[in-house]
Amino acid sequence: MTARKGKIFKSPDPVFDTREGITQAIATLDGFHQLCGDRLDFVLTHHTTLHQWVLFNGRVLLDRDGRFGWAEKSNFVSGDVFSHEEFSSFYQMLSEAGRQGVKDTYVYGTRVPHDGMTCPICNKEWTTDNFLDSVSKCTHESFDLAGAIGMTLAEWESHNSDSHTQAILHLFRTDDKMSKMCPEDTVIDEGHSGILYLYSFSHPDCCQLWKSVNDQKKFSLAFKSAGFLHTIFSEIPNEHMRTNTSPMWFNVRTELGNIIIGSHELYTVEIRCDLIDMTKVAEDHVTCGENFIEATGIEMVQKILTTMHGKLMEKI
Repeated sequence: MTARKGKIFKSPDPVFDTREGITQAIATLDGFHQLCGDRLDFVLTHHTTLHQWVLFNGRVLLDRDGRFGWAEKSNFVSGDVFSHEEFSSFYQMLSEAGRQGVKDTYVYGTRVPHDGMTCPICNKEWTTDNFLDSVSKCTHESFDLAGAIGMTLAEWESHNSDSHTQAILHLFRTDDKMSKMCPEDTVIDEGHSGILYLYSFSHPDCCQLWKSVNDQKKFSLAFKSAGFLHTIFSEIPNEHMRTNTSPMWFNVRTELGNIIIGSHELYTVEIRCDLIDMTKVAEDHVTCGENFIEATGIEMVQKILTTMHGKLMEKI
């Protein structure tokens, strides 16, 4: 929801719109959460705008509409809090020196870990010094609220979060013609329904490791189920996605020859083999070429590998 544009609130500036108040708030992750929540609530309540501030070495922008955005990288090094005007002048100096800045590269909609949360892979704790490098993962599901009746939304979320997972419950009234999200002080009753979102935060390298290990486990089982007796997996660069969180691809050595396999995006897996015509393996509804097939889901991967195993056996 975007706030209506208006004059900047100045009577007086609320503490979350001052350099001193912001500096104090961002000493902790929970303070940063509270700061962002207070700014957004104020803008939506007063239909006004706030000052813009740049934090954390230029990587976080608190904008006039009460939102925050962050940049993946910044060449600006200073832990101070700057007004947007002050930072713009520093950015101009960077540009004149031929160094790339972060102006106009802020993205919105990201989530931030809380104090006490850790990376689920290496168990290192998130702090205000490293949280900007976290990679968030989210799962969601419908949730039975029977055991939550009588608790406030905020109490339930706190009770069901831990060091690895942040539980966010989107609470709705089921008796409204138009579903409306409820505030955190809402007491949960029989008239509510909810969707549970579970967030975890990991380092990019840890995220890549986790994805790669899980991919190898799934692919190894698929090869075995398809009839291959011996497999040796060797990591190779991901040839579709080149980010620092992309899972590795694998060159798989089998008793019938080498096969390359790796994840694309979402649930798509690419299988490559130069030993047979892959168009003879593919079904009509899949993307393929003479030496590759794109499969959706591990079940299809196993089916294709089974057909490939048969074709390769025919060549012996």
